[in-house]
Amino acid sequence: MQLPLESTKFEKLAKECQVYDVKYLFIPNYISSSYSSHPINKTLKPIFDEVLEYITILSKEEFENLINSYSWFYKERVTDSSEEIKFEQAASSYIVEQLFKIKSSIKEIINYDIKDSIVLKTFPELESLLDERSRLLKLTDAFEILDNGIVYKNHFLFPHQFLRKQFTNSLNSNFLSQFFRYYLETKNFNTFEIAIDFFRLIPIEHYQTVRELDHWFGAKFNTNDLDNPSKIGVTIIGRKPSRILDLTNKLIRTEFFWGLQNKIKVFEVEEISKEDQLYQNYILNRHVHSERDIDLKNLRHFDGAIKIYHQSDYKERFESKFPDVPKNYKKIKLFKIDGNIDLQIWINLISSFFLNNEMVLEYFDPELYNQNFSNLI
Repeated sequence: MQLPLESTKFEKLAKECQVYDVKYLFIPNYISSSYSSHPINKTLKPIFDEVLEYITILSKEEFENLINSYSWFYKERVTDSSEEIKFEQAASSYIVEQLFKIKSSIKEIINYDIKDSIVLKTFPELESLLDERSRLLKLTDAFEILDNGIVYKNHFLFPHQFLRKQFTNSLNSNFLSQFFRYYLETKNFNTFEIAIDFFRLIPIEHYQTVRELDHWFGAKFNTNDLDNPSKIGVTIIGRKPSRILDLTNKLIRTEFFWGLQNKIKVFEVEEISKEDQLYQNYILNRHVHSERDIDLKNLRHFDGAIKIYHQSDYKERFESKFPDVPKNYKKIKLFKIDGNIDLQIWINLISSFFLNNEMVLEYFDPELYNQNFSNLI
């Protein structure tokens, strides 16, 4: 059941939720007077008042039909309390239901126009810290570093949306906290760059950390062959059939490739999604690339990215393997470290970046993988 409100009002609210990183689930909190100073309240409160006005004039039957049109979670939120509270619960739940119907556009994220960046419009001087090609932001002492992002001039800069869980939800806190911590520990001799979300920006006083704690397993690594130039080639690990693992990330396999270029060993990892793991018309595969100088025994470079494929072209990638793989439609780089990178930190960052991909652990430490995942397959 739809109330006679203009859809553009909800679209505007959804856009502001993106800018201020407000989760739809917590929208009811922002209606209260305690959040009256939050920027989103100015848009949200009039919508809430209008929805509430319509709800209060519904007949009993119409009200029940409205509540029954909600998803089960929000239907349960409307309790048998006083009529006033029940109407307010129904109004806030209606707003959340409408927001969830507005799908964020992956296409807009992939093909964004940097000229529309709210970050650069607010802080144009940051353009000088952006890599000209990759648009990665170089980390410097101009920023204050938090676990999940960057503070600049009392504003919170969010990492790129592709550094979120399933590319849309909360931030990949495990990876980000390790990445930023390693920056603070080694910034005097390593350089760090990271992709930011150019379309999210919030004053630091309104930033709230909502962390979902994941249970992920560290990985050990055998270094015996690391600097051996003859130890190159591809390893392919397929996911064991598991409905549980596919709930969070529908993958078919992960490819690990070691190559050699002028005494520099190159390491690449790409997870291969199933053909029906679609984000609109795109398939998104996480990818990392590293370089090790085997003469100096120095892990000198490490970067991570999202490889983007059109659904219509993905079959060619799906049926190929490293190193002979077709060119992807686009690659969005998400972070980069250059210098002398600690080996264990490197492994930990790879494991955290490939969130919900147990095959990375299986590659680095099969024994630990069997201990922790044998009951899920």
